[in-house]
Formats: sequence, C-alpha cells, structure tokens
Amino acid sequence: MNKYSYTFALIISTFLITSCATTQDVSNEVRTKIFQEDYNKVFKTTVQTLSDGGYVISNADSETGLINTDYSQASEWEAFWTGDERTKVNAILSEQSGKTQIRLTVSVQKKDLLTGWQSENMTESKAQEYYEKLFSEISNNL
Repeated sequence: MNKYSYTFALIISTFLITSCATTQDVSNEVRTKIFQEDYNKVFKTTVQTLSDGGYVISNADSETGLINTDYSQASEWEAFWTGDERTKVNAILSEQSGKTQIRLTVSVQKKDLLTGWQSENMTESKAQEYYEKLFSEISNNL
C-alpha cells in the first residue's frame, strides 16, 4: 500500500467512526416529558404537531403508543444556514395515572457529497435543542 492508500483508509475510517452518533445518545431525561393531559389528547396533538412541522407520519398506533415519521429535509431557507440536513422523529407514548409520558428519538442526517446521507455527529447541546423545540411545540398545541 502506498502512502495515499493509507491516508485514504484513515480518512474513511475516521469518517465512519464519527458519523455514528445521533440524538439518541442524549439521556432519557432530556428525551422524555410528562404531560398532565389525557393520553388520547396528547397522542393526537403529537401526531398533528409533527405533521404541521413538515414530517410525514409513516406509522401512528394509539394502542401501542408508537408514532414514527419519515425523514424530513430542511427547507431551502434552513438548508442555507444548516447545510443539507434531514431529521425524523420516533415517539413512544404511555399513560401513567392519568398523565401521559412521551419519549422522543430524533435522528439527524447530513448529506455528504461522496457518501450520501450519514448520521450526524452532534454535540449534546445541539441534540437537546431538537428535543426542547419539539416538546415546546407539543405543549403549545395542547
């Protein structure tokens, strides 16, 4: 192997290692919120909030409490500031003594010219922003 092959292999392996982190690495406390509202109301509001936010709902089952979306790309205006980025959201809702708990998982990908869409390696603070924004929007819609 020549020195260019070693360099290329090092770059690729570094990229693969650092591209695996997602917002799933954030603690459950940040990803979970309890609402003092009826389960059915929170479930419908969560589906509507995600849909209003540009997410296509791929699955919503109120019996199991699962809500899944497809990836949603940033608008052209947002892409100008953040780059080519897309997100998807998975939610698990459960009823607890008349309250409703939501646990979210946000997956974020950035588009790379060479390899296509890859999971983004983010700071914990940036990941927290995603959860805070989503919970705030759900809360405002309740």
